[in-house]
Amino acid sequence: MSIKEHVFNYCGWLLWLRKIKLSYGEAFMKNAKGILDKRIPVYLSAVIILGIWGLSLLGWVAVGYRFYWPRYKGPNRAALDIARWQKAVIEDPTDVASWVQLGYSFYIDGKYAEAEEAYRQAQKLDPLAVEVSYFLGLVKMKTGNLKEAEDLFTRGSLREPLNPLPHYGLAEVYFEQGKYDLALEKLNHILEEIDPTLSDVLNLRGKAYLKKGQREKAIASFKDALRFDPGYEESRRALHDLGIDDSELPPLPAGSKAVPAEGSVR
Repeated sequence: MSIKEHVFNYCGWLLWLRKIKLSYGEAFMKNAKGILDKRIPVYLSAVIILGIWGLSLLGWVAVGYRFYWPRYKGPNRAALDIARWQKAVIEDPTDVASWVQLGYSFYIDGKYAEAEEAYRQAQKLDPLAVEVSYFLGLVKMKTGNLKEAEDLFTRGSLREPLNPLPHYGLAEVYFEQGKYDLALEKLNHILEEIDPTLSDVLNLRGKAYLKKGQREKAIASFKDALRFDPGYEESRRALHDLGIDDSELPPLPAGSKAVPAEGSVR
């Protein structure tokens, strides 16, 4: 039973007492003589009175908390991470990893301008870091600058041909632009030349196949994503939407419900 139901039940009991025209004090006084005649200790009567008053107070507290009193909302996880990494970059402004973590914390919190600023600081410290340009590309995608994102991913893919991140970023850009053949070319390149087990890549390939109307290939790609990562819910939901029963899919690991965080490739 919820606290709201407890309050409503309690209020209903109060109304019933009023209906028969008995307040707490009147109810007690009416029965006090009988209590004394039965030789019940006086302290028990006090306990009864205090219990009734306590219930009344608890009811008002519950009503006030539910409907009137402002509720404290502490900082969310992203805010805590931002504070943590802001402190880290103040203590060591030359630490690239801390700037990247700060940028990612801003990114998760939807603060894309601040995220870009942090990534730019990391890029100044390590201009050749492909991961930094990849995260910058993600920010550009979120802010609708697909051409800038494409340029960042392209430079990263040329700098590190065996790093899946920039290739995957390019595939995402092509997918958003409706260039599904180019997206599939990049995704298949990752799976054939770099790593065939990346569920993010397999999931996006399934989505691209769907856009091209190739249902069976899409189903196969989504199933491959679940084969390597049974907890990948986006692929599981896509298969459900395509009419695939759970009996045909790997069982979902206990407690595994989270879709992977944006910006990861796994």
